[in-house]
Amino acid sequence: MEKIADTIDRPGKNSKYFRGNIFNLLNSPCRIMKTLPKAIIYGTMICLLMPCVQSAESEKNIIINSGFEEGIKGWGCYIPSKNAEWKVVEGGKTGKCLYIQGKTNGYHGGVKQKITLKPNTEYEVSIWIKMKNAEKLKAKELYLAGWIYLNGKEIWYSAIQPPFVVSNKSHDWLCVSKTFKTPAWDKVLQLEFYPVLFNNKGEIWIDDVKLIAVEDETGEPLNEVPPSDAKSE
Repeated sequence: MEKIADTIDRPGKNSKYFRGNIFNLLNSPCRIMKTLPKAIIYGTMICLLMPCVQSAESEKNIIINSGFEEGIKGWGCYIPSKNAEWKVVEGGKTGKCLYIQGKTNGYHGGVKQKITLKPNTEYEVSIWIKMKNAEKLKAKELYLAGWIYLNGKEIWYSAIQPPFVVSNKSHDWLCVSKTFKTPAWDKVLQLEFYPVLFNNKGEIWIDDVKLIAVEDETGEPLNEVPPSDAKSE
């Protein structure tokens, strides 16, 4: 049998045979695949697999719309002062991000998500954050808390002890990360996660919020927390 290249090089000869040969080849994917360069085949396979890899990574993140690419979807706002601005803008660490501005001194609250965590499981939580005009700003980062039942009693649970507190500090994009392990609770009433709660005047940008279970290759929680590349304070 003639190769594709051999047949295409002589289109003027035996055109009936040429058309039939091409038709047969197009209906035989294996024959075509054997004639294509391996680089093209492998490149195509990688491109086809990439969405699956990205989807698997995003499924591990408990946070909905973690990069604010879909606006404020999945997030609620708690603004007791009524004097803070919240909006999604361009110019994030990757793509869009959340921009927050405290216009007066006072407690401005933050954006939040209600979340569900498993008992007796290790998690890692992180955010990318940038601050400007923060001379009077006081920010409590990575605040995750709520009411749980533990040993038959209803108690207030705070995952990060103590929460990070940053004040009088302007900085460019910085990743703040923390690991924690949930107690073996009987039941969770409600848990809420705030990337940041803040007071007073200042500007804050938040992006790429992540909350994932720390697992080994079998999918079981690790006994020890692995080191993180993110900076902790």
